[in-house]
Amino acid sequence: MRKDLDEKGKPKKSFLNNKSMIDTLNNALNGIIGAVRSERNMKIHLFAAILVIGASLVLNVSRIELAILSICIILVFITEFVNTAIEEIVDMTTQGRYSKSAKTIKDISAGAVFVTAVNAVLVGYLIMYEKVKQVILTGNFALKRVFSAPSHLTFLAVGLVLIAVLLLKGLFYKKNTTHLQGGTVSGHSALAFTLATIGSILASNFEVTVIFFIVAALVAEARVEGKLHTIGEVVLGAILGISISLLLFWKYL
Repeated sequence: MRKDLDEKGKPKKSFLNNKSMIDTLNNALNGIIGAVRSERNMKIHLFAAILVIGASLVLNVSRIELAILSICIILVFITEFVNTAIEEIVDMTTQGRYSKSAKTIKDISAGAVFVTAVNAVLVGYLIMYEKVKQVILTGNFALKRVFSAPSHLTFLAVGLVLIAVLLLKGLFYKKNTTHLQGGTVSGHSALAFTLATIGSILASNFEVTVIFFIVAALVAEARVEGKLHTIGEVVLGAILGISISLLLFWKYL
């Protein structure tokens, strides 16, 4: 009897489902990061997405236009994920042997990615062309408005910290850890000290600053007490959060 089947010949529950929400999120992150690592096209899509989002910060892109661009970017990622999964299934099924049907399946799957990518480029062109032309002619950048709003900077700081934490955990992987629990750097500590630093800068009050950093230190201490991170890992998270916050909020100092 197969180990993944019970006495009635049905797949065991542990084979079908994750044990907890944390397991589900970890598996999802493993899939995303694994696809980016193994697929050259995913790296290209990711780089293009970063360029588009970055361009939207310096151009007068409206919320609706940004939503449309985001949908197109997400569609490209989704089709690339599905294409990667289909290729893995086909390779596993054929075990490396040539099959005309397998080639057809892969070609169709790759064609779906190509169509969504072309659609994304077309939409990007239609939205960005006039805005780029206006910036070149007038020199009117929207980036100044973005960096003059603390709310935008806070959102950007949190996003950059999360991305940096995931990248560090992926690059310096530690055995028996996941992207949400354990790892080279403490994400909880990084986020806690990010918010503490930003709150302290904006409040400009010594007592408030002390309270913010005490709370952040308690969050970091809890990660050590729970044996999820070492002291060095929470300190690294704190340095990461403080550094990114100071870099973005330097003009408020």
